[in-house]
Amino acid sequence: MRRPLLPPKLRKSTANMIAMNTTYRDIRARLRSMSPQRAIDYVAALELPGDEAFCIIACDVKQQSRQQVANRLFSSVEYVKKCRRNGYQKIADHIKNP
Repeated sequence: MRRPLLPPKLRKSTANMIAMNTTYRDIRARLRSMSPQRAIDYVAALELPGDEAFCIIACDVKQQSRQQVANRLFSSVEYVKKCRRNGYQKIADHIKNP
């Protein structure tokens, strides 16, 4: 007998986080399935703020580590995570409401 992947009762915030993580995973998969130039043009067309676009392009399209991107921005890895998360949220909003 298989166990369910999630506990039967989740807090609402936990359920939203799980849904967002799958959304972000889908966005990363979509960007990686495109050619690099097409993915860069896609992110540029969304007019994300500079650091958010840079972090998404560097990490997801060019497949650099978060540490490498943080070094190039002279910032912390946490800042790169925050920029990517904010960028993913804006891309997810754009996908849901074109």
